[in-house]
This record gives sequence, structure tokens and C-alpha cells, in this order.
Amino acid sequence: MGWTPETVDPGSADALVGGVRETKVLPLSGGVSIDFNETRDLIFRKGDFHPGHPNTVSFTAFTRETTVSRTFFSVGGGAIVEEGERRPSNAARDEPYPFSSAADLLSIGRNERVTFAQLVLNNEKMLRSEGETFEFLDKVRDAMMGCIERGCAMDGILPDGRVPAWRPQRQTKGNVTSS
Repeated sequence: MGWTPETVDPGSADALVGGVRETKVLPLSGGVSIDFNETRDLIFRKGDFHPGHPNTVSFTAFTRETTVSRTFFSVGGGAIVEEGERRPSNAARDEPYPFSSAADLLSIGRNERVTFAQLVLNNEKMLRSEGETFEFLDKVRDAMMGCIERGCAMDGILPDGRVPAWRPQRQTKGNVTSS
């Protein structure tokens, strides 16, 4: 489909997924489409954890002649690493304030007399310019605020059956409706 988290309109996600479900065709990048039956082709293995990392997704594509599988790990901070690749480490980037735990972070802040924001910004400067970092943070903030606004404006109940407390609701004969 070619969408990325930064570019897809969350309001259109249901329609995009609905189109794939209806046509049973999944458009891929490069103008290629494949047959796709959600119940057959999308398997969630809840409770089945990959030994390499707990947050894993694997893809397998096959034809009559060949099968290709690739596994990816979400290692935090938006980083995705393919199985077999070396995982990024804070120390490998020559960060001025490398840390691997919240306790390290607090200790460095105390000892160096820097705020959390200063510490992280100085580390981020090893990856990109300060301007690029703030541009990225603005995009993340905008996406999060958009999610909050959409969530507050929507009617209904949550997938687990709870009624969102921030919406004025009334209950009639076991049904929850907006008032």
C-alpha cells in the first residue's frame, strides 16, 4: 500500500483495510499486488515468543518455486532491526551520555548536572542535527495530538467493552449511547 506511520491518514485506515478485506488483494509498493486472505495469510501467534526478541514480526512469501522469510525486531525508539543484523547500541554511536537503564539516566543527570532534556538532546545530536531532532519531535507530537483528538471525538465503547470516561454517556437498557 506504500503507507508509512507518518503519512497515512488514521481516519482512512479502516477504509484501506476494508478494501483489502473486500477485494482479497494486497497492494504492495512498486505497483505489485498479491492475493491476500486475512484469515489464511495473517497469523497472530499470541503467547508464542521469538527467542530473539519479544516484539517480533515475521513475513513469509512463497511461489511454487521458492519461499522467502524475513523476521524483524522492534528494538525501541522507533528502531527496527532485521534478524541477523547487529542491533544498534548507544555506546556504538559515541554518545556523550550513554545509558542503558533509567537508573543510569538519573545518575548521569545528577552527576553531570544536566536535565533529562539536555542529556537526550546531546545524545540525539550524534544521529542528526538539532533542527532535524526538533522537526521529528514536532511530527511525533502532531501524530499523538491527532490520535487524542480523534479518540475524544469518537462515539462508542472501547474494544474491551469499557466506556471512555471523558465522553458524556448515558446507559439505556444495557446499551451505551452518546448523550
